[in-house]
Amino acid sequence: GFDAWNDRGRAAARRLSAALAKLPGVTPPTYTDDRVCTIHKYRVRLDGRAVGVDAPPRQVRDAMVAALRAEGLEVVLWQTQPVPGQRLFRERVGYGDGVPWKYGAAVDYDLARFPETNALLDGSVVLFSQSCPLLAQPPEVVDAYAEAFARVWPHLGDLVAAR
Repeated sequence: GFDAWNDRGRAAARRLSAALAKLPGVTPPTYTDDRVCTIHKYRVRLDGRAVGVDAPPRQVRDAMVAALRAEGLEVVLWQTQPVPGQRLFRERVGYGDGVPWKYGAAVDYDLARFPETNALLDGSVVLFSQSCPLLAQPPEVVDAYAEAFARVWPHLGDLVAAR
């Protein structure tokens, strides 16, 4: 049932996180025994400086996306900007005729107000996707993702230079 499905997802996420955490500059999600979570998106933060690559976070991210996809991994960005940067908010299209904004206080959607969100989105990738979710994967696939990531990450400098 549902609980077994979530247990499988948590086990897969812990397995993958344990492997990726061994790579310098790669920060996978962490899971603790005192919390229960469901696995929907599996976002991995990347810091190229940890492997001697001094490049902007987006450049590191984009190089890794291309390389991991070339390895056959399902890798997505999912979000590329904070939610207030989406058209609905930027243009205040809402329900039309200015609703709901015309009924409340002015709201500032300046993306500079979200530096942590911008940093997270610029410097991370999401492994797996809606159509290929982590929680549905057997251990062999999870291990293959970890192995491919470990194969690619040490070559980050070359990957960034090639882009």
